[in-house]
Amino acid sequence: MKTIFHDGTLKLAAGDIFYGNSFNVSSHYLNQDNASFMKGDTRNVTLSFTYKFGKNVKDARRRQNSNEDEKSRAH
Repeated sequence: MKTIFHDGTLKLAAGDIFYGNSFNVSSHYLNQDNASFMKGDTRNVTLSFTYKFGKNVKDARRRQNSNEDEKSRAH
């Protein structure tokens, strides 16, 4: 993950890069032996960019509303 444009991140992810998601299927039924080897194209690469708009969530949580102002005046 790489931070760019101050609030943006760039992320590169890859899945099954060694082509390991394959399987063998075999069956024996009524004196027949059937077998097959399946290997779909499961390799993938994803490049994503995320940018945060607006203010930080922590700052929004610290904000007081009118109810809290009333509570502080009542004490």
